[in-house]
Amino acid sequence: MKLKYFFEATELDDELICVPVGPGSEEAQGVLKLNASGYEIVKLLEEDTSVSAIVDALAAKYQTERAQLANYVEKFVGALRESGMIEE
Repeated sequence: MKLKYFFEATELDDELICVPVGPGSEEAQGVLKLNASGYEIVKLLEEDTSVSAIVDALAAKYQTERAQLANYVEKFVGALRESGMIEE
């Protein structure tokens, strides 16, 4: 799975805002307002990857229980799927 669109990020009032840009981005429905780990997930989804690979990458960086990370990633990716931003 990976993102359908490329996202350009900017910081606005201490929040990361990601705007879809490039081919097909006119079909995207809105922008993403992300925290730091959400942004890391979006960056990982620029390439074809899996939930377990994303969890592995975050586990290497954060001292968080793996099950908690997996739950967070599943919810985040699920929200992106519901918004039509993921291609399988």
